[in-house]
Amino acid sequence: MVPHEAETDPRRAATTPEDSVVADSGALALLGRLADDYREVLLLRIVADLSIDETAAVMGRTPGAVKQLQRRALNELRTHVPTTELSRP
Repeated sequence: MVPHEAETDPRRAATTPEDSVVADSGALALLGRLADDYREVLLLRIVADLSIDETAAVMGRTPGAVKQLQRRALNELRTHVPTTELSRP
């Protein structure tokens, strides 16, 4: 590993290609529509890839509460995602 030297980094922002894809996908805007606890559980479980137990420890909740919260957050997220009908050939 090499330490990051900001003064020699040609990028204007410290973003990665993955950051750009997430920003351009509208995912951040969708997450912004959710309640704070919904957004937090999804970020911890999906983006940070934490287990149920790890997420529960971070959030100060039981594993069962995290499962329930995640389910509710995903259901809420589905209401904000536009769906299109796929046509059959």
